[in-house]
Amino acid sequence: MKKLIIPFLLILTLCSCVADGPAEIEPLNASINGEPVTWEEVIYFEENHKAEVMTKFIMEYDAVPDDDFWETPINGETPQQYLNNLIKEKIIKSKIQLVLCRENKIYDNISIENFYSMKEAYNKTFAENQTIGINKIPDKYYDYYIDNGVMELKNILEKSTLAPTENEIKNKMISVKEKYPDKTEDEQLSIAKDILVEEKYDTYIEKLCSQAEVDWGSFR
Repeated sequence: MKKLIIPFLLILTLCSCVADGPAEIEPLNASINGEPVTWEEVIYFEENHKAEVMTKFIMEYDAVPDDDFWETPINGETPQQYLNNLIKEKIIKSKIQLVLCRENKIYDNISIENFYSMKEAYNKTFAENQTIGINKIPDKYYDYYIDNGVMELKNILEKSTLAPTENEIKNKMISVKEKYPDKTEDEQLSIAKDILVEEKYDTYIEKLCSQAEVDWGSFR
């Protein structure tokens, strides 16, 4: 069946129909390993993934983009339920990584409210003096600070938790040499170590996320 091309403005319009989180009705009272989760986090990830989820259901399942879109079940799940589960995954992973950033002295305050304040302060200063930075911090500021924190975190943990063993490096060098035959041996070694650190980091975070003690409070 030929897929319908959905105009971007229509997606934005229907995305706005997602029910707002009941922030004014009751407190969230959610936590990941005892670390509080706020409605601000839920709303942040909801706003940044609504269009993605909508596009998925329309393109993959031929969902009808009408007023009932978000609450119409497809294969036993509504787009809103899918979005909520995606939000939960994003929150768990972000919280796990940010706690590690705090433990490793990368950030002191890992609340989304603090990151928002940091973004606003930086962008205000940037607007007043364009020489202090290259770009403004984007609207996806939470992802921005998480990504930058994770880069520093990997640099720290590659010397301990993520340190590749000699055997791991030896095995990885086989595929690296095949893929990058024109690189020097030192360059190949650096590439092999970087790949291993990335792989070990992903496995490490995935394990921590699966073991996390989660309480979603009033967000279901």
